[in-house]
Amino acid sequence: MRQSRTIRCALFLVTILLMGCQKTPAFEEEEANPLAFPDTIAQLIQTGCATSGCHDKESHQAAAGLDLSNWKTLFKGSRNNAVVIPFAPDKSPLLFILNRDEVFASTLLPTMPLGGPHLSKEEVELVYQWISEGAPNATGQTALSNISISTSIVILNSLCQEVCYLDTRSGLITRYFSLDQEAASGFPTEIIVDSNNASWCVLYTSGQLRCHDFKTGMFNNEYVLPQGTWRTMHKQAVTEQWVFIDWSGNTSFSGGRCATLDPITGVVEVQTFENDQVFFPYGWTSASAKTHYTSANMSDAIYELTSTATGFEIARILPLDEGDFKPQSGKLRPGNLLVSEDKKSIYVSCERSAEVRKLDLQTGKLLATIAVGTLPQEMIIDTKRNLLYVACTEDKASFSSGKSSVMAIDLEMNQVVETWNAGYQSRGLVLDQKFGYLYVANRNADPVGADAPHHYTSCEGNNGYITRIDLFQMRVDDHYRAEVSVDPYAMDFFRE
Repeated sequence: MRQSRTIRCALFLVTILLMGCQKTPAFEEEEANPLAFPDTIAQLIQTGCATSGCHDKESHQAAAGLDLSNWKTLFKGSRNNAVVIPFAPDKSPLLFILNRDEVFASTLLPTMPLGGPHLSKEEVELVYQWISEGAPNATGQTALSNISISTSIVILNSLCQEVCYLDTRSGLITRYFSLDQEAASGFPTEIIVDSNNASWCVLYTSGQLRCHDFKTGMFNNEYVLPQGTWRTMHKQAVTEQWVFIDWSGNTSFSGGRCATLDPITGVVEVQTFENDQVFFPYGWTSASAKTHYTSANMSDAIYELTSTATGFEIARILPLDEGDFKPQSGKLRPGNLLVSEDKKSIYVSCERSAEVRKLDLQTGKLLATIAVGTLPQEMIIDTKRNLLYVACTEDKASFSSGKSSVMAIDLEMNQVVETWNAGYQSRGLVLDQKFGYLYVANRNADPVGADAPHHYTSCEGNNGYITRIDLFQMRVDDHYRAEVSVDPYAMDFFRE
């Protein structure tokens, strides 16, 4: 018995000794700090930029609001929006202000650090490579990796053939993707978010519809329409179908042409309107799964269409002018269409007459003619505030400076109640009800008089920019402007 107790005591002592030899948590290697830059980047940024009087925590408000004291604060951006776009060094202003060699990217004066010493070519290359790899932190976490299709506005920059994302939670530009110009012909003219497939799709005038994965931006699908000049694309909330409008048939003064796509089955159906009907179709909207409306841009009328087993049939022609209907007058040039929430009326933007016209859908009677700014383009209805917003791209009259306006129309009074100077050549609109903002895409494309960009890209032309209107205050957010690439012609937002 004594021997057994001795053995147990010996085993207990050995166990204690072995435990004492194990590495305790107090002596483990220190884990990488998720707020820290990688060592090579930290040496450049924190010693040359995040210093007293410049971009440190205490002084950054006087330095464009850019705090470079750690990796996380870098990605809060500056008063000029994001300064680093992960995977896109050629779109990252931080690289521009550090760079003195256009081999890597554009340069932006004054070169930082202000007063020097400036980064060497090799050091700039380190920053370039870091951003190319996603601008990770010390642990390898990619910046802004939590981007979501449900909170991202997807913007088509047509002239540069690039797509970028704007995160509505932070207001920052988070990603850039270049479109494959060799794989597609024609001009990119519209973009749609396909939430069913977690993708976004770009329509080219040639009839190609090329889709890309939201997370990676990689091409993942293509639909091909017949050869034509496909100008506009519309997503029908009621039927889930996508509708495309072609202008090429009108060159021979024949009827217009449209196509529908079921994004789930991939089935494309094309229809031509015969006998000079629907001359130059443009806008499209639906009141139900069976009833649709399209504007005839050169006919001063809208057409009510009924879905059948073989396509669309013209049910009624609704003239926008109370005079005699002329199929090819082009006096008003109707464009975009919106059906009211109660499905009783329809709103039509008239490009040439600078009006929004309201029709009763039961009787076809003209209910209101609302004067707006020159060249009304996109419209959107705010059911929460009972307002219709319209972007007037060439409005020179509303403000002494600038060249456009965004107007709010009270749907009860049928009159303009607010007019905002939101930017230069405002066109695209996205309504974010969650945070109470109306985002405005400003093309800024006119070579004479356009706003000077904050910086230039490798693509020729002035950068466009996004502004927003605070709908709680009903005023333009003067502290917000997100510069994007050249000609942000179209944008779309996730629809639940």
